[in-house]
Amino acid sequence: MIQLPWPKVELGEITEGLELRLKEEELKAESKWAVGIKYIDGFQIADWPKNSLPTGSGFDKINAQHIKKLFGDSKKYNAFYGKSVFDNWVLMEDTKYDTLGIDQKGFPIFFDGSITLGGLEWEAEKLRWEDTRIDFHHSPYLQGILTDRDQFATWIERIEAIEENCIEKIFTEIPREWGILEEYLSACITFLASSRENFAPLFRYFVEWVFLMYQNSGHR
Repeated sequence: MIQLPWPKVELGEITEGLELRLKEEELKAESKWAVGIKYIDGFQIADWPKNSLPTGSGFDKINAQHIKKLFGDSKKYNAFYGKSVFDNWVLMEDTKYDTLGIDQKGFPIFFDGSITLGGLEWEAEKLRWEDTRIDFHHSPYLQGILTDRDQFATWIERIEAIEENCIEKIFTEIPREWGILEEYLSACITFLASSRENFAPLFRYFVEWVFLMYQNSGHR
């Protein structure tokens, strides 16, 4: 919805032939509907920076050097700012380095956003934005890269521009046989529809606070 570089995802109906093939592999389809991701020719996974850990000393610098080497021109990874906004918008969890891909033209492409909106437990009361939960670096490959606060602006504006009926349409397309509770679906719609009033101001405030702290610490 905010034009992040993401593989096209669609629902597909499992055919009898595919169901038989799954059974041969000792796999069972719980639903006739599956999620399919469009094949991307020349797609490759970004390698983890060598000899480093996200909790290790100096990882921000190591990661920034690694990303710049992978993508070169900073215009190629402008979407990392959008990914940071998106992760916080949908309460992304379980982010990993190997969910960063590189397309044929050398631009980033993101995938695997399965654990969001409250996590695996799907409790409606978990659907809330808090300043203590905002984190620029949900995904480890963002560390050391997000150094220009102005780059966040257009991505926040794109989220503000999403109409509630667009959000509703997406949720109504979820197969009901997946057993998602109606009250949870309703809570998700209400949560995301409040982005303009709640999330956008909170994220803007957090951006200003982070960069103010950065300047006051003596960095330029």
